[in-house]
Amino acid sequence: MSVESPWPAVNGGRARVSNVVEQLAASYDVTVIYPVKAGEPASYAPPGVKQIAVDTATEPRLRDRLSILPRLGIITLRTIAPELKIVMDQLRPDFVYWTHSYIAAVGMKSNRDGLNLVEFANIEGKRSLSLGRSSKRIRNRVSAFSEYLKSLWWEPRCARRASLTISLHHQEAKILQASGAKVVLAQNGFSQHEYFPSSPDSRRILAVGSWTYGPNRSAIESFLEGEWVEILRQAPTMELVIAGSGSEGLLDGRVSKVQQVSALGFVDDLSQIFRDSFCLLAPATSGGGSQLKIAEALSHHRPVIGPAFLAREVSPEMPEGVLIASDDIVSSVIELAQSPSHRHLLERKLLAFVADRTWHRNFLPVRTWLTETLRENRPL
Repeated sequence: MSVESPWPAVNGGRARVSNVVEQLAASYDVTVIYPVKAGEPASYAPPGVKQIAVDTATEPRLRDRLSILPRLGIITLRTIAPELKIVMDQLRPDFVYWTHSYIAAVGMKSNRDGLNLVEFANIEGKRSLSLGRSSKRIRNRVSAFSEYLKSLWWEPRCARRASLTISLHHQEAKILQASGAKVVLAQNGFSQHEYFPSSPDSRRILAVGSWTYGPNRSAIESFLEGEWVEILRQAPTMELVIAGSGSEGLLDGRVSKVQQVSALGFVDDLSQIFRDSFCLLAPATSGGGSQLKIAEALSHHRPVIGPAFLAREVSPEMPEGVLIASDDIVSSVIELAQSPSHRHLLERKLLAFVADRTWHRNFLPVRTWLTETLRENRPL
């Protein structure tokens, strides 16, 4: 059960879900259920994967904010709950994989007979608190803090009720375990790409993301108006390429005068752009979840630079120095640009690191748990 169609994978969330579906479809008959606006056609699904697109209405209501359950989950599922229950009764699935905890908290009751696997793409309480602290509008701050307070009740309860919770972070897995949940770690996998060393003369930085997402957009706009101006003052030959949905309008309006920046919009294949760049910029200072663009950069053997907030993406097994998290982004960028030998050392470390950390390997704990649990539950 997803909050939207995973296809096409135009952002990190969709890419994560599409890869999860692919891993599950290798062993099981998979049906993907997701809400769509009335009249919106179902999207393309890979061969062998069924899909059910259910019409929904997402207009917010006051009672959505007053409920103790997560507002996003209520908005997503409230109009499709009866149909979802009918679909569950017809399919009688062995298990339901809920792609987001906030829809599981609302919809898990529709699957009382099968297993419920709940992916915690992030700890919603931490995400709401982060968004509340970073928001400049009072209304948004109040809304975010309200959702944070509600999450103190529903989130650990949802984790405990789940047959299995899936975490993308070591630290967040510990939080789920502390709530009494059964947890496995299934981090984003790495696609395998041929290694192309960055050019010693490269001065190109790449920023990839879904720029319609508030924390991403405010972070890149702040970077363009602040750090980027200083970077160009110190290193006038630097270039910045911004790719991803929503980037087309980034250079309009108040950031239209920035120099040596190009915005490409959504790019289906970033391979050549990564080859021409010496690092990825991840400017976000708030939000939640694991940024799939970071896994994509590492899979192309490029280090990632960002503010101190980026440190949350560091895992114990990751090579030292490939994620450069510092609030002095200007110095980090210039030092890396001027140190090709150090860059190439980091790139070679990444070449070895990503080699066996594929989606198949990283998702194996989930599939192993499913195989063993379904075998135990199957009547003789």
